Amino acid sequence: MAEDLSKIETVNNLIPICRVSKGNRPMWACQCKICEQFKVVKACAIKDKAPGCCGNIKNLIGQKFGKLTVLKQSKTRRERHVFWICQCECGNICEVCSKELLNGNTQSCGCLARTNSSHGELKII
Repeated sequence: MAEDLSKIETVNNLIPICRVSKGNRPMWACQCKICEQFKVVKACAIKDKAPGCCGNIKNLIGQKFGKLTVLKQSKTRRERHVFWICQCECGNICEVCSKELLNGNTQSCGCLARTNSSHGELKII
């Protein structure tokens, strides 16, 4: 009997949904946590740390960076950079490169820069 993978916590952004048969091989229908696409993969692709659907992209959905909360991945790509759709605490929606979120360079939709705060106050925020 094949192992039930539907309840395991994955590390490669794939959510196993159900077991399917493809020839003699047991396969799994999965959904990517990042792009939400469906894909059929081998069981080992779910359990291993091999890149999932979106490769080695770090899933930032739900994470907060300053005033920005990541909602979903954008379709925008520049060179090898991934962009994310974020919502600012002020209500604006913006697209931000993952590099800029992770290194702390972008922490709002621009509303922090429009306030009369000094550079030191922005760092504290």
